[in-house]
Amino acid sequence: MKERDVFDILKLITRYLNNGDIPYMIVGGITLAYHGLPRTTEDIDILIFLERSRIKDFVKFLKANDFEVDEEDIKSAFSEKSHFTIFDERSVFRIDVKGVYDDLDKDSFSRRKKIKFRNLSFYVNTAEDAIVAKLVFGSPRDLDDAKGIFERQKGNLDLNYLKKQCRKFNILDIFERIMI
Repeated sequence: MKERDVFDILKLITRYLNNGDIPYMIVGGITLAYHGLPRTTEDIDILIFLERSRIKDFVKFLKANDFEVDEEDIKSAFSEKSHFTIFDERSVFRIDVKGVYDDLDKDSFSRRKKIKFRNLSFYVNTAEDAIVAKLVFGSPRDLDDAKGIFERQKGNLDLNYLKKQCRKFNILDIFERIMI
């Protein structure tokens, strides 16, 4: 059995979600690379709207493609507004999945965009929303990531939206201190 890389997994998952009209958005390390901040990653982070009635088919697809996941873990994660992890049996990679639960997720999801990256087509958060999320999370690495995206995307950013979101999430002072 051939070992998969992160892009093999991304292709499988996003093709299933796209073909099934399941709303999703890739966030995290993959989108950092897209926004100009490449980093090695051992996971794919996904925000998803997955109806309870579709969980069984999702699990069936995953298991048929050599992923390890528990249906009850998925149901519990959505009920508890948490996340669940899908393990790839053919590599060291995993997929961390969570629903769209709070205003940060909802705002970002409403602005998601479809991109082409490495011959794949999938939805990601915008650079502005990636920056806001990183500032909200606030670890030293997150702040470095936010600054890196800002520096690489500076001429392409909607600064009015970015500042509005920073005010909304009470992080404008952090934004102004490290970005400007």
